[in-house]
Amino acid sequence: MNQNSPSRKLTPEQEALSIAYHKKWFDLEYSTGLTDSNKVEESIHLAYRALDKQKPKIVFCKSPYQAIRELDEWKNQPMIPLMSLGWQLRSQLPRAGQMGVKRRERAVHPEGPMGAQLRFALIRRLGDQMADAITTSAWFGYTSWFDFCISVLNYPCDLEAWEAIQSIVRYCGFIFPFETACLVIDRPTSFSLDELERFHADSKPAVTYADGFSLYFYHGIGLPEEYGQLPTLEWKAQWLFQEHDPRVRRALLQGIGYEKISEDLEVTEIDVFNEYSLLKLENDYAIPVPLPILLLKRTNSHSGKVEIIEAPLHSETVCEALAWVSKYWFIETAEDYYSLL
Repeated sequence: MNQNSPSRKLTPEQEALSIAYHKKWFDLEYSTGLTDSNKVEESIHLAYRALDKQKPKIVFCKSPYQAIRELDEWKNQPMIPLMSLGWQLRSQLPRAGQMGVKRRERAVHPEGPMGAQLRFALIRRLGDQMADAITTSAWFGYTSWFDFCISVLNYPCDLEAWEAIQSIVRYCGFIFPFETACLVIDRPTSFSLDELERFHADSKPAVTYADGFSLYFYHGIGLPEEYGQLPTLEWKAQWLFQEHDPRVRRALLQGIGYEKISEDLEVTEIDVFNEYSLLKLENDYAIPVPLPILLLKRTNSHSGKVEIIEAPLHSETVCEALAWVSKYWFIETAEDYYSLL
């Protein structure tokens, strides 16, 4: 059946099963430990065969760092379209929307699901070469729906492609699939999360691999080691003017907090509206960033809690700043913004 074929609405029982299949696949996000080499080899061989490719040499890497070091030997080869098998299945099976199933999101915060957090951090730490790696966690949503359609609703499809894609997603993490070699990176041996399932640890690595390679995170944002290895209480306000990455600056703002920033830096109020203030931080330090930093400050009228986030430099009013930053302050702030219009 293709995506244009007639489809039916799910029964309540089927809807419940679709949720169970969704959980089954997304629970793979929590997988840790060394790769099962036999399962991986079988998965890679299935996928290459389904694409009419010869069996590649499989190179097992204990961490992304090791994989980047191995890339020089293979980088002149083209990569094969491994995940096109998934797109092939997607064209053969009905879409969830056709059956009235709403897309489910595991993560509602702006840092994205765990796989996206890890991918961003690895690109920042190891360079753009990591952007070429296939991230199988990005396919959890698709494979959960494929599995439900095939196993529960009995829709026909290319079973060779399905066997290959589900095996790849189940047993592999990051992959570099070249013509004659396939680099497979082990999943982390350990990681720690905050209450919103964002990678996070204070003054220690949040993600660790078998060879000792590790990554620091602050609530889903990858940090340079020089920040991450220090407790947030020791973070310095002047770092805001020497950090060029806006994501990392956002982490620094949250970790340092408004009280310390207002004590250590010159703060000028530009505009006020209800519980919001638009502020300007001046750079009084002989460090690289000469421009000021604009902040939107929000004070909770009930708890007195103060939140801050960077605003665009062109902002002249609270409303202008809030239109941009509301996506980082979740639904409460977005609703506040719309109430201003």
